[in-house]
Amino acid sequence: MSWLQLSFRRIQAFPWRTLFWLAMAVFYTLFVVGVLRMRGFFDYLASDYFAFRTSAAISLEHGFAGVYDLALQEQYQRPLFETYANGPLHGIYAPVPTPFLPPFILLFWPLLLLAPIPAFVGWTGLNAAALALYLWRLCRALGLRYGEFLFPVLLSAAAFATLFFGQVNVWLVICLGEFYLASRQGRDLPAGLWLSGILLKPHLLILLIPGLLVGRRFRLLASFAAASLALLLLSLLLAGPSGLLALARLLLGYTSGLPTNNPSVMINWRALAVNLGAFLPGPGVWWVAGLGMAVTAALGLAMGLRLGRPASPLFGLALLGIYAATCAVTWHAHVNLGLPEVVLLMGAWPYLPRPLSSAWLIVPTLIFPVAFVTVPGLAHQLVGLSLLALNLVLVAWVAWALWRQRQHEVLPGRAPLPAAADGEAGR
Repeated sequence: MSWLQLSFRRIQAFPWRTLFWLAMAVFYTLFVVGVLRMRGFFDYLASDYFAFRTSAAISLEHGFAGVYDLALQEQYQRPLFETYANGPLHGIYAPVPTPFLPPFILLFWPLLLLAPIPAFVGWTGLNAAALALYLWRLCRALGLRYGEFLFPVLLSAAAFATLFFGQVNVWLVICLGEFYLASRQGRDLPAGLWLSGILLKPHLLILLIPGLLVGRRFRLLASFAAASLALLLLSLLLAGPSGLLALARLLLGYTSGLPTNNPSVMINWRALAVNLGAFLPGPGVWWVAGLGMAVTAALGLAMGLRLGRPASPLFGLALLGIYAATCAVTWHAHVNLGLPEVVLLMGAWPYLPRPLSSAWLIVPTLIFPVAFVTVPGLAHQLVGLSLLALNLVLVAWVAWALWRQRQHEVLPGRAPLPAAADGEAGR
């Protein structure tokens, strides 16, 4: 063996991935410390947790309908903002909404047991621990190696955004994961119950529910409808008709944009149009974005045809394609919504090309520190657009794989989707 061959093998054997994730952990730590010194809390760091905490206080003192009143939110949020958002770079206050159904607001009541900062530390630790534990449960259920996913998921851009802002997406991870596991086993009743948990952010269901209809999963949808009705009745009991109308008005505000929406940093076609519009003014970019949304939505809905056979590996691929398409077409989707997608990425892992699945975890994560050092003003935009691009590639690949399998079923002699009996296919 030549010296060159030996050197190449040593380079291949070096734990580059471990070194990369260790470097990301160091970067995140330094980033958080820098944000605290320059901006404090609740201006940037913990800005979503900040709204959840004030919403819990408002629901206790003014009723759940008050949660959706941005003027009342300002009365509660501004004193906290002015107390904790300190530093030379802290921004101008704008009220942060909490557009969740009233029963989900109950989840935030324990945050009031501690002072704002200790409660955020506890909230972040609890979410990180829950994510790590659920990944273990998911890996056991799917026959995957836990060590292969723990740090890539916990240190991914989507997970960091969730923990940094104090978001609720770990709950969506668990609900989507349990829905996927129960559904592929044909257990429609629990699958529908878990799917109703996604009503925490109902815009994630805009393609999945029609897809399940196309796939004729009627028992699952009946279970989902029953659980959803129970949530709505409880919401009516907690907030009353006026509270639900206030929530509806708040949700309508997202169509035109609320002060804290930041559409330029999203992971959808809207973000692409907003960013291109800064350089190419005129309606052309929105026509392109609209066409892209239509094609992406059509592909996502067509994938629903594969949801009727949950025992097939195509079921997991179709779910992944539908979720990726949803993130691209829905009007409101930030980087943190990529975290629930990890569940479906892991479910389809044995059937995906290794470069594509690895790139989905690594590329947006790597872009953030590189862009932050070189073009800090565009770091969040570039991460969001990279995740949009990767999701569009996923949608296209899944559509091709499902079509190819369909061709194989119709025309003998075509190569089928690789089997995953040994858990190693496509790895």
